[in-house]
Amino acid sequence: MFNGYTLAQDPHNDMKPYRGLFSNILLENNTFLDTYGMAAYISSAENIIIRNNTFIDRTPRLLELPYRGSFFVGNSRNVFILNNRYLKSDYIRNPGVFFDSADVENLVVSGNRLEENK
Repeated sequence: MFNGYTLAQDPHNDMKPYRGLFSNILLENNTFLDTYGMAAYISSAENIIIRNNTFIDRTPRLLELPYRGSFFVGNSRNVFILNNRYLKSDYIRNPGVFFDSADVENLVVSGNRLEENK
């Protein structure tokens, strides 16, 4: 998932991020297999829930990205990343949620876990 948008009003000096372009999205009970890069890059969004998903990355890539399987949240509010599970893999080096504290409101990350790949 990748999204982002900015709006400006003429005459203007800078672009102001627009929140809520993407809203009320639920990703639940899915299996994400062999993501290439980030699991999700969430921007310009509100009321996003990513819950009870499984992330499995067993396939090596020609270019191994250090952020493979992780999340990034920016310019968003009310984002919940809950109770997801990662199966341990040599190809996921930094599973986690990264965010821009300057423009993210009410980010909740809880109950996510890293499990042995059986």
